[in-house]
Amino acid sequence: MSEVAEQVNQAAQGVGQREEALQQRSWLRAFFFGQDQEQTQALKNEAEQNRLQVQEMNQLLVEYDDCDAEIKTMLQEQDRLDQVAEKAVGRWALLGWLFGN
Repeated sequence: MSEVAEQVNQAAQGVGQREEALQQRSWLRAFFFGQDQEQTQALKNEAEQNRLQVQEMNQLLVEYDDCDAEIKTMLQEQDRLDQVAEKAVGRWALLGWLFGN
C-alpha cells in the first residue's frame, strides 16, 4: 500500500510541474499556436495513471476492511473459547478430588 501511495505522490509532483508549464504558456502564444501538445498528452497520461493507482489503493483498502472484519470475528471466537475454558476449569465436581479433576 505504501508503495502505491509513494507512486501517487511522485506522479502528483510530475502532474503539478506539467500543469504549471501549461499555465505559464502565454495566452497569446496559446491562442495562436495552441498548447504544447507533448505536455498536454503527458499530463493526460499521468492523470490516467494516477486515477488507476487511486483505484488500486481503494481496492486495497476494501480488501483490508474485509480482512479486518474477519480478524475481529476470529478474535471474538477466541474470546468465547477462552470463556468456555475458564468456566470448565472453575466448575466444581463432587468426585473431582478423587479423579484429580
